[in-house]
Amino acid sequence: MKPVNIYRIPDHSGEGHQFKLCSVNFDEACVIKDKIQSDLFNIIWIKNGKGRYKIDFKSYEAEHDNIFFLAPGQILEVEDEAIRQGYRIAFSREFYYLESGVKDMTRHGLLFNNVYETAACIRLSESDKVSFERSVENLFEELENPGHSHKELIISYLNVFLIRATRLKRVQYGISHQPIKQSLIEKFNSLVEQHFKIKHAVSDYADILNISPKTLAKQLQNKYAQTPSEVIQGRLMLEAKRLLRFGESSVKEIAYELGFEDPGYFTRFFKKHSSVCPTDYAEQGRYNKNQVAQNTKQAIFI
Repeated sequence: MKPVNIYRIPDHSGEGHQFKLCSVNFDEACVIKDKIQSDLFNIIWIKNGKGRYKIDFKSYEAEHDNIFFLAPGQILEVEDEAIRQGYRIAFSREFYYLESGVKDMTRHGLLFNNVYETAACIRLSESDKVSFERSVENLFEELENPGHSHKELIISYLNVFLIRATRLKRVQYGISHQPIKQSLIEKFNSLVEQHFKIKHAVSDYADILNISPKTLAKQLQNKYAQTPSEVIQGRLMLEAKRLLRFGESSVKEIAYELGFEDPGYFTRFFKKHSSVCPTDYAEQGRYNKNQVAQNTKQAIFI
């Protein structure tokens, strides 16, 4: 087997990918260089090795046969890594929707959207590995020898992998198999995810939900120690940090992208919630990445 095997289905522009499958198989543990596409759903299976990662600035330790699931927009940073074997499966939202006929990813919200607020990974036992490995082998076989209904078959194998992963995560985190009706809070969180760049006021979301801002605040605080305003601001801050740390845009451009008409107000907003100004935060990120790259030959497995 080659040390690195990569198969891709290009998107319509020819610049990105609808689907990507990568395997690595090295004699000695090392870091693996491959830039993430943050607009894709990503599945990272650390088959043999270990690593310490950050996903959206939260730290995770991973060892043999841990599988991570990242939704589009999420950022994975490598703090430390020693990988001998692993897989990455990545696919676009459009590819999955169009080929599977699924309207959204809610059926796999436990894995990617994390509506249950669990960790971003599952752990495989020796018996689990057999079925998951078979799904990956089927994907490689079809990508190596594409035939009639090529994309449909890939989606079929991908769905088997996702369904098995969802079942396993339910068991590992004690989550009921019974379908749960979407609560008011879940609807609010979903709306924030869709509209946070253009709707910053609690009243905007209360209007869509057909309730008063006070009712929304009461419902939210019954479940979380957060106000609706704090949820909206927290989502804005997460996106601002992603863009400042990993993007190429200026502070002014980021401010406008996040719906701030006045870049100066965005700077004050960011400093209030992080104690540093956006420019300093971006510079700290560049310095840290350069230092890690020099000292540990950092690379990103995915």
